[in-house]
Order: sequence, then structure tokens, then C-alpha cells
Amino acid sequence: MRGTFFTAFAIALGFVTVTFSGLREPTSGHVSQQGIGRSLEEPEGNLKVERLKVTNETRALEVINIEKLGLRDIRLTLRNGYDKKITGFQVSVGAGRVQTDLTVGGDDAYFILPGSTYQGIYAIQHETDTRGITILAVILEDGTTDGDAEAIEEVECYRLGMKMERKRVLSLLQDALKLDDSEIASALSRVEYQVSSLPVTQDKTQPYEKNRRLYNIYFGTRDERMRIVREIQDIIHRHHPDTSQEVNQSLAFRQGLLGLVEYYKRILAKL
Repeated sequence: MRGTFFTAFAIALGFVTVTFSGLREPTSGHVSQQGIGRSLEEPEGNLKVERLKVTNETRALEVINIEKLGLRDIRLTLRNGYDKKITGFQVSVGAGRVQTDLTVGGDDAYFILPGSTYQGIYAIQHETDTRGITILAVILEDGTTDGDAEAIEEVECYRLGMKMERKRVLSLLQDALKLDDSEIASALSRVEYQVSSLPVTQDKTQPYEKNRRLYNIYFGTRDERMRIVREIQDIIHRHHPDTSQEVNQSLAFRQGLLGLVEYYKRILAKL
């Protein structure tokens, strides 16, 4: 079952980007990369995109066009030269790394088909003029990878954090489905509270380079919790209890929950 909400939500969250800079702790964004601070950006107006160096660590995801958008952003057009769909990739823009994951849409329609192009907007980072653009890694639909070994490890560990959190919350939602219709709304609120209030701990006793795996699992877990909370809150807000239509509201909550469970199963099948 896939309701209107999940179609709209998948469009809104067609991908997730994670930006790494300095110690590479990412700021999660959706649809377009979020800013990571003016101190990391190039001086406005100085970048000449036609002179940018492009390096490729992969065999077949290539940059076919670079455009400058205003003073702070560039748009990359990438083409999938593999014979399989691309479900995620990582690029670097200057000193910053950006990871894009297309699995959060829950549908193959968001993947990059063989021969197709993809456009992404990226903030101009520190040293973009000297380091240029690098295509670091890709993940294909069958789980195989290509590119720089460290970048691949970052992407895979981030996805592991995503998968662990989705599986945990899916179990909570499936338990909620066992309740009576009249209890679904309060059960969803409890799950939302459990997800939003549970602290995500991170061991910072070692620097990123010495603990790359755990850092990226943490990033994936943290970002996935933020997405999950938004998804549950959307159902709660759309079906706010109306005492005059209590039966219909209870049924609507159950239908929303059923849709969310199926949506999570689709995402997990692709991670």
C-alpha cells in the first residue's frame, strides 16, 4: 500500500546528502545540500567553473557539465555509464565531501538509470578552485561498489547506520499495528517520542581518521532518526483526532501506519 503521502514524501526526500568537511562530520540535507558555514566557502564571485579540475575515482560515473549558480553554488550534471542503476554516490567539492543516497525515496524510480543523467546542486567549498571536483564512489543496485576505498567505506557505514535504525523502528511500528484502531494514534506518538528522545552517542576519543567506521555509522543513525521523526509526525498531523469522526480517524491512522510500514520495508530491501 502506498498512499498519496508516501508519494509526496518520496518526492520531497528523493535523496539525502551528507556533507563532510574538516573532520568530515556531515550536515544532513534533503533535496539539496544544506550550507555548512561561510568560513568553509570560497570568496564570493572568485570561482571560474570552466577552469575547475575534474578527477574521477570511478569507472563510469562522469561529470558532463558544471554550471555556476549565483555566487555560492554550482550544479553538476552526472551521467551513469554503468549497465546498472546507481543507488548512491559520493563526490568532493574542494575540501568538502557530499554523499547522496537515493534509497530514501523507497522506489527504484529515484535511482540513476544506465545512460541517464542526474543533476545536483552543491555549495562552493574551501579550496574548490585548487582541488576541483572529484567523483569518489558509487553504489550500484546489486550492492556492488566502485571508486575510492575510503569513500566506499564511508558510504557503506553510513548506510549501515540507516539500516540498523530503520529495522529497529520498523519493529516498533509493526507492534503498533497489533493494537486496536483506537490505540494507533497514541502508539504512533509513543514511537515518535522514543525515536526523537533516544540519545545517539558518539565516541570522540579517537579522531575521525582512526575511527572512520563508527563515525559514519553514527552519522547514518542520527540522520535516519531525523527522517523517521518527520515521517511519523506527518501522519500524526494529517490525521489529528476529530471527536466527531472518531471511527474514520482511527481507520485513517491505521492506513497511514500500514503505508509507513510498507514504505520502510521497501527502503530496507534496497539498503
